[in-house]
Amino acid sequence: MQKLVPYWGHSPQPGATYYLQKLSHDIFGIVNHSDEHSTLYIFDETVGPKNTDHTISLLMQYIKNHERMPSWIKRIHIFLDNTGSTNKNAFFMGWGMEMVQHGVIDYLRFYFLIARHTKFDVDCVFSVTAKAYNTADVFNTQELLDVMTQSDRISGVIVTGESILNWRDKVSQKYSKLPGIRELHDFLIVRNPTTKNAMMLVRELCYEGAPKPTSMKLNRATSPEFNCFPSPSDTYLQLGKMRVLQSTKLAHLHQMFNSYIPPERFFDLLK
Repeated sequence: MQKLVPYWGHSPQPGATYYLQKLSHDIFGIVNHSDEHSTLYIFDETVGPKNTDHTISLLMQYIKNHERMPSWIKRIHIFLDNTGSTNKNAFFMGWGMEMVQHGVIDYLRFYFLIARHTKFDVDCVFSVTAKAYNTADVFNTQELLDVMTQSDRISGVIVTGESILNWRDKVSQKYSKLPGIRELHDFLIVRNPTTKNAMMLVRELCYEGAPKPTSMKLNRATSPEFNCFPSPSDTYLQLGKMRVLQSTKLAHLHQMFNSYIPPERFFDLLK
């Protein structure tokens, strides 16, 4: 989900700002089905555009650090939509293979919804939070987070460039493309009882037929034991992968904030 800031949802928008460019924010949502609690991760376009690095980094952050994911959990089921640029691609599958290969978890299953039928629990959360956003004045990232986490069943995190790791480049050092990925919707990654290496089972639909083995092909000069997890310093901020706002957009933001918004509600990047 995307939202623009500054946004006048409660008071009338100044006419002079109508055609000015706003700052876009991406919102990544996770619903934990064990307790139906939701977590929203919010980041502006300087940390984007959203891609598989964001999906993996935020899932890893949730799995490894979130209070609702205790360390003893070793079997995880993840439901996603079919977006190829962020979820359904070889980078994401390679991450799953690494999670099992190196013992972070023992059983990882991805369920991708059927195309054109992508309304699931996280969309309900987005609908609820959008209603709150649409009736509020929101002028900075913290206010966006506050508006969208008013329910005690929704918590939120502001994401910075220090939180997004360079997963795509690391994973591509080890894994190549997975043939036929677009037609498949059910992926199970477990440890092979014979070789003790991670293996993948797939099927077209999660409710039809038996899962069949497939292979994430390894690139040359790599082995199953090769670890392609990014180091803690492989962040977007450290690697210089942050986006710089165009001068026109920055001028538009300055114009709005200097003319119509109290200084205490400025963006940090505009101070």
